[in-house]
Amino acid sequence: MRQQRAALSLLVGAFVMAVALTTFLGAGLSANAEEIPAVTSDMVVEWLKFRIEPAQRERYLATDEKIWTPALARYPGFVDKTTWLSPDREDEVIYVIRWQSRDQWKGIPEADLAAIGQRFDEALGFPYELLEEKEFYIP
Repeated sequence: MRQQRAALSLLVGAFVMAVALTTFLGAGLSANAEEIPAVTSDMVVEWLKFRIEPAQRERYLATDEKIWTPALARYPGFVDKTTWLSPDREDEVIYVIRWQSRDQWKGIPEADLAAIGQRFDEALGFPYELLEEKEFYIP
């Protein structure tokens, strides 16, 4: 049973990574390839990992989709945002956000980010924790 569980976990992990990599590289799973921007050498990825209560995960995801995603999409340089969920860690949510350039991403005024964050926190109504944030470049 333990070996079956480990094998299933590896298989699911491989599938999730394959889908994530496909999306990450811009190939996407959309029928309309024109909607997916081409990967450029200046492109940067913002990677965020949050801890939330597992029972609140769906509400967290819905609130994020309603507030953060459209807010970020209004800024120049926003490419897309992908959500990663681990089958083994129901208390974690990872976001992968692609930007056309680091300057565009970092050019968002701090006051705007604070206002969006406040609106999100008020709509959410429960605590969460930012565990990690990373920055990656796409060569």
